[in-house]
Amino acid sequence: MNASPVSASRKLIYLVTEDWYFWSHRLPMARAARDAGFEVAVATRVDKHGDRIEAAGFRVLPLSWQRRSINPAGALSAVAEIAALYRREAPDLVHHVAMKPVLLGGLAAGLAGVPAVVNALTGLGSAFLGTGGLKSRVAGAVARPLLRAVLKRPNSLTILQNEDDRKTLVAAGLLPDERAWIIRGSGVDTAHYQVLPEPPEPPVTVGCVARLLADKGVGPLVEAQQRLRAKGLDVRLLLAGTPDPENPTSVTQAELDRWAALPGVELPGHTADVRQVWARCHVAVLASRREG
Repeated sequence: MNASPVSASRKLIYLVTEDWYFWSHRLPMARAARDAGFEVAVATRVDKHGDRIEAAGFRVLPLSWQRRSINPAGALSAVAEIAALYRREAPDLVHHVAMKPVLLGGLAAGLAGVPAVVNALTGLGSAFLGTGGLKSRVAGAVARPLLRAVLKRPNSLTILQNEDDRKTLVAAGLLPDERAWIIRGSGVDTAHYQVLPEPPEPPVTVGCVARLLADKGVGPLVEAQQRLRAKGLDVRLLLAGTPDPENPTSVTQAELDRWAALPGVELPGHTADVRQVWARCHVAVLASRREG
């Protein structure tokens, strides 16, 4: 991020649903904003990473919302809570990350009169794409007109991480083309994640690091690995990650147990340093069904 220094009085608030997500995906961006002269705060539901965020030098503004909840009364309560926070903090700029913060935070920013809004849609999600069952489809139908109102505001711009999402939103009339910006994902620290030597073989090891969701394509990935083994190919699958109970497409424990019993499938769970996974893999796979 290259930016000219700004007045230290300028305040930026990141709005994310969970503190862990800010810690894993937005910390470098927040540091860059601070280095550019912004006073940076983080509004989120606090679980296990609040102290880490504060230790990194950012004020934490706790929220009571739940990421998975689609209850209308809960949504209205969350909008009111965020709007009150924005009025109290009087930010010059708010940065909403992911669908729920974009939608509810955008409504709150309008009520609170926030001067400028960045909407970062990292993906369109199960509610928008209708992949999470009846409840998700109903939530998506309700959310679309509200999303249109939020994304079309003249004091906002929207950043997306793939061209498919931009085309979908523009074609649906939810986002003006001139306010849509494509970025190259959340970024990778190339000093920390360097090229690793090829591991020994056999077996050839295929790796996937992801939340264990149906939307991430992990089921077909396991099936593909088993088909290869049935053809006599010694292929191992290293599937690193955990289910996400807050997501309607989360893999069940019964599915995990079934996969763990299959030949050549390894489920190490959450891995704090993914370099440990990639050091063992010959092939990296993103099998996602909906991310570009």
